[in-house]
Amino acid sequence: MDREKTLKYLYRLLSSREYLEQTLRQKLIKKGVSYDVIDECIDRLKEFNYIDDENFIRSYVKSKIRRQEGPNRIRSKLFLLGANSDTVELMISELYSDELIDENIKALVIKKSKKVDDNAKVVAYCSRRGFSISKIITIQRELGI
Repeated sequence: MDREKTLKYLYRLLSSREYLEQTLRQKLIKKGVSYDVIDECIDRLKEFNYIDDENFIRSYVKSKIRRQEGPNRIRSKLFLLGANSDTVELMISELYSDELIDENIKALVIKKSKKVDDNAKVVAYCSRRGFSISKIITIQRELGI
């Protein structure tokens, strides 16, 4: 694939949603694009702010917080996508306060406790959602569950 076709492909991808730079690179490598063309096209798109990993990570973290996912799960998913660990940690600490974590755990514990009597299942559920077990148990005790 030449430079123009590669740019058109990237524009088409980015017209529907944001991507991490690493994800786009992987897509282009799978298509057999040369590394020189990939670097050139990615640099050009970054120059015009079509690719902004920090903005992608910020949006991603915000959307996952709204869905009551915990910091551990968010971190894990972003690492799998190829996000920079320092940026991920910065965004999670900036956007996900301890109070907000506690609120989300409380909401999940209350919701799940209505359906399940077994506390261990509630802890396991919240843990799979990405919250630390110690925080979950502390919240359960505060709620008297």
